[in-house]
Amino acid sequence: MGKNKTGIVFQREYMVKVKKKSFIILTILAPVLFAALMVVPSLIMLWGGENDAQRVAVYDQSGIVCSAGDSLGGNIEIVQITPGQFGCNDFNELKARFDELGYDALANIEVKDSASMQLSTTIYSHSQIGLDLQSGFNGMVNDAIYDWRLDQYNIEGLREIMESLESDVKVQTIILDEESGDEHSSMVEVYMVLGYICSFAIYIFILMFANGVMSSVIEEKSSRVVEVLVSSVKPFQLMMGKILGSAAVGLTQFAIWIVLTALLVTGAATIFGSSVVSSQNPIPVEQMVPADAGGQSQAVVIPADATSLVNSIEEKSGEDGASSIINSVLGTLKGVHIGMMLAGFLLYFLFGYLLYAALFAAMGSAVESVADTQQLTLPVTIPLIIGLFIMLSTFQNPDSSLSFWASMIPFTSPVVMMARLPYGIPMWEFVLSLSILILTFVGITWMCARIYRVGILSYGTKATWKDMFKWIKIK
Repeated sequence: MGKNKTGIVFQREYMVKVKKKSFIILTILAPVLFAALMVVPSLIMLWGGENDAQRVAVYDQSGIVCSAGDSLGGNIEIVQITPGQFGCNDFNELKARFDELGYDALANIEVKDSASMQLSTTIYSHSQIGLDLQSGFNGMVNDAIYDWRLDQYNIEGLREIMESLESDVKVQTIILDEESGDEHSSMVEVYMVLGYICSFAIYIFILMFANGVMSSVIEEKSSRVVEVLVSSVKPFQLMMGKILGSAAVGLTQFAIWIVLTALLVTGAATIFGSSVVSSQNPIPVEQMVPADAGGQSQAVVIPADATSLVNSIEEKSGEDGASSIINSVLGTLKGVHIGMMLAGFLLYFLFGYLLYAALFAAMGSAVESVADTQQLTLPVTIPLIIGLFIMLSTFQNPDSSLSFWASMIPFTSPVVMMARLPYGIPMWEFVLSLSILILTFVGITWMCARIYRVGILSYGTKATWKDMFKWIKIK
């Protein structure tokens, strides 16, 4: 009978949420956003290159940097200005006539020390110059200084000698399968990207759906609906029904997102060409997770090292060629235990969500409004956020003591273990970590149920952590 009542609450929670306009709108718009993040940047790169050419006037007092016909590539044209041209005998006169000359920018190259050819370069413009122009100009000046200094040695063949000293050795990594003895190539960047995507997705979904459970509990408590429900359903059955119902809603929404995103991206590739879905974009340094129960977005800043995941792949692609990089990626993916990755993602998402949903449900039962949840939710979400940063450290050394223990601690393991799985870990670590997570979920659910049964019918007071611990002891 108890199971039937839990099932009734589960069904009610599921049907109420999937029929909400917010669920329908988010379910439709999220795949559009995901597909846009994959397609739009590439379309911008394809169609955004038709900008007007930039003309940069350069007053080169050194005589070694600029020459006729120079260009920084792309749409940046270099125009050399010599003394006396336009009736200007020095740079100050030239700068005074900048507007009437019609150039987009004006660069002045001064000599600080002629013996060592130390130069100072200043670029003037009416608006902030682009990064391409700034970095390109820096490179042009530094290359000119390097060439001039080589020539000063007056050693025959020195340039060829210096070029011969340069090397670019690429380290290839090979994975030896302990069971079959097979060898396959590997790219650590692929493991990092897989781990990053899986870990961050779990982090976002746990917070999003657990906050949804808390919001639902607060809504029913504030509207007094819960008083009617507990008259026929035990508090534990009500809490579990809500948690499991929300989990089913999350899995349903997640499945729809995958299908719709795949269809949209495939459609975009068909219409605009397959190049629009190529991986050209670095991972954002700053991510925004869904709003919490208080309606406030939680900004999570990811260290800038995360951008190296894709940047290093792009560098290799440019050096080795597209076919080589594709073969390396495919060879790496062959060595990844896809079955374990999928099973790990589903299991860690499910039990990680259940663990945090039980905590959020207990906190929701202890308050009467969303505004009162802030002081309660912060200590609970901190371990998950810490796990996100440990995940980034895991990419450097997946077998470190920090990564190992963080993948065993149930409050951080859903995020950290997903970062370790692509690298390959012993099965006993996976089983042990998952077992600890499940046992902790059971214990936390029992504890939260005792808080829930008291808190759900408590009104008029603002509960604290001390009050909640007292409720656990009430028989």
